[in-house]
Amino acid sequence: PMEHPSANIMHAEHKYLNLHTQREVKDTFANSCKLLKGLGIDFYVAMMVGFAQETNDTLNLVREYGRFALDQGAEFVTFFYLKPFPGTPDFRHYHNVPSERRFENAPEYWGLGTPVLKPDAMTIEQLQDKVEEISLEVNGRTNRIPGSTSAQYRNSAKDGV
Repeated sequence: PMEHPSANIMHAEHKYLNLHTQREVKDTFANSCKLLKGLGIDFYVAMMVGFAQETNDTLNLVREYGRFALDQGAEFVTFFYLKPFPGTPDFRHYHNVPSERRFENAPEYWGLGTPVLKPDAMTIEQLQDKVEEISLEVNGRTNRIPGSTSAQYRNSAKDGV
């Protein structure tokens, strides 16, 4: 992950670096990608979506960052859904999880590839449809959380799986 403090590169919440502007975030990200590529390390980018405050506008920014990640050398971008687990800041939104998707009723929804939290401005289905649309645009395929290796993910994309 590109969030380890000893690597002096970014974390999504900027806990290790004091980044104030989107330009600083993008420059730091681009430098991190350049470092990885320079070392011959293939990488993918995982972007969390599905926050309570998610909107079409925030998802359009996700699309832009996904394209930016590919431009910086990422093999692909995958999108995973926020899970409001106990002890996390987003657990305060657990009441927005429909009962049929709550962990105690349907733990099968709590893998990273399925949304459970209903954003304030859209339905879960609208969120999932939008993320699929973004993945098709950015990656040329539907969204999937990678398995054990990124090579499997890339090869399945080439095979149309």
